[in-house]
Amino acid sequence: MSFEVKGKLIFIGEVQTRQGRNGEWRKREFVIETQDAYPKQICFLLWNDKVDLLDSCELNDLVQVRFQVASREYNGRWYTDATAYALQRRSLQEQDYVPAAEQEDYPTGAAFTDDSEEELPF
Repeated sequence: MSFEVKGKLIFIGEVQTRQGRNGEWRKREFVIETQDAYPKQICFLLWNDKVDLLDSCELNDLVQVRFQVASREYNGRWYTDATAYALQRRSLQEQDYVPAAEQEDYPTGAAFTDDSEEELPF
């Protein structure tokens, strides 16, 4: 099962290289902040040849991530990873990200006026 999410790139980790039983592997983590009404921060993993996808990105870039979620059990505990397999940098023309601090606190159409001539019902 695949998922897709858009957000602002807020952390880019270093490439980690290790030697395993089946040869050398590379891993890199990055974090985005979603563009929801209540933004979430999500940490993703890139493996092996996919770690290079972040080379053209910078902090605060808007990105679209395609990823898979997998869980595994180890010693009675469960661990879940969000593994990215595609990363696309979004252009400024496509920018629809509004930071939570700049979003309206009131629903559209809510009007607050100061009509001192109008009497209050209480």
